[in-house]
Amino acid sequence: MKISGRTARLTAHAFTLIELILVLALLVVMAALVLPRMSGFVQGRALDSEARRLLALMHGTQSRAVSEGMARKPRRAARTVIRRRKT
Repeated sequence: MKISGRTARLTAHAFTLIELILVLALLVVMAALVLPRMSGFVQGRALDSEARRLLALMHGTQSRAVSEGMARKPRRAARTVIRRRKT
């Protein structure tokens, strides 16, 4: 059976339905493996961002206290001594 030149060119560059379904299934599996790790990454970045924001706020507060002449050395917390009963 002879295939014309035009038909041969069209079929040579096309994908079958099975190939498309397999590629789609592979993408779904890869996404299922990667997305849980990405959510942890995003949460870690949010926590890092909030920590940096808090640190910047503390530095700003300290700078303001120094400029207004309110800077003091921080007091040390009183040490609590727990004594054991002799049994």
